[in-house]
Amino acid sequence: MRKVSARNLDPMAIRLVVTDVDGIWTAGEIFLDDDGREIKRFSAYDGLAVRLARDGGIRFALLSARASQAVTLRARQLGIQPVVQGSGDKETALREILGQMAMHPGQVLYMGDDLTDLGAFRVAAIRVTVPHAPAEVRAAADLLTEHPGGGGAVRETVEWLLRAQGTWAKIVAAYSDREAMTSWPPDAGGGN
Repeated sequence: MRKVSARNLDPMAIRLVVTDVDGIWTAGEIFLDDDGREIKRFSAYDGLAVRLARDGGIRFALLSARASQAVTLRARQLGIQPVVQGSGDKETALREILGQMAMHPGQVLYMGDDLTDLGAFRVAAIRVTVPHAPAEVRAAADLLTEHPGGGGAVRETVEWLLRAQGTWAKIVAAYSDREAMTSWPPDAGGGN
């Protein structure tokens, strides 16, 4: 994770991570089968990031300009709520999410990778993007991940946040406890 803005960031205030989906949770590719069904590939490392964030008191939400059943299913597997899809105005949608969750912009980190995410960047306290994002999005971001979308960028961001908040070591220590390891059901897609 590399800081790419001169803005002062306050990771201690973050209580909510909101992300785009295509290009953040996926590599930005859309696969269609012969029947027109959409198929997406998600990283198990990113899935476990949701559990790690939750262990650190951080909530997750998804905000996508496109609607996809695959996103609905993955969010359900990971227990992510709310999930807003088909939103052409991400700035307004993010403000609505914050209202529903009784949070304010200073508590949100937003991850996005394309021009449609710039509105949400205007709201979020911390703005994160991935290496393949267009120059305009990278210029608006505070942080740039080393990992690409679909390849651990969400996990990298969550680890950075938990380290910055001082909770990472405690969360990792809990995973040495055999009981903690068995509490994450394998069908939730949270890693190996």
